Amino acid sequence: MALLTELEAINQILSVTGDAPVSNVNSTYEQAVVARRVLLEISRQKQSEGYWFNEVDEVLLLKDSDGYINLSTDTIRVDIPRDNGYFVQRGLRIFNKRLNTYVFTIDLYANIVSELVWDLLPQSFRQYVVAEASLRYNAEYFGSPELDSRIQQDVFNKKMALDAEDIDNRDLNMLESTRAQNIAFKNRG
Repeated sequence: MALLTELEAINQILSVTGDAPVSNVNSTYEQAVVARRVLLEISRQKQSEGYWFNEVDEVLLLKDSDGYINLSTDTIRVDIPRDNGYFVQRGLRIFNKRLNTYVFTIDLYANIVSELVWDLLPQSFRQYVVAEASLRYNAEYFGSPELDSRIQQDVFNKKMALDAEDIDNRDLNMLESTRAQNIAFKNRG
């Protein structure tokens, strides 16, 4: 099975309300523009939860020559283990709440959740996002209760499949997993 393209995703969303398919993701057809906006919003929102495919643990964040620790533009969320809650993400920089500064004298290790573009997403996540986007699209632009019920069941099924794949792809050994240790001992020095 080939991966669901962004164009196919947009057309699936449009089909919920009987709208005609488009031939280009950059179509200026008003409903296609709305469908794409909803698709990308849902993708960003759901990626912020963090999954095996968009999380990276223990990334070394280097300070620049001015002492700033800058984050890449695709960064959604950062967790810095063992920082006692003092280091936080503000925009695309790390801020030290304790010293009230963006300037660091050390580099930091962090766990990062990044937003990936459509072409880098796994199939299970794409399907889940399309189901969620279809639900929102129907609710905001069509409002059919019959469709809503059917789409909610589809969302549930796609979420279950995604969660199962997420579990399969994670190292869940509680004694050896870095992620488990970070969760268990978060904010402990």
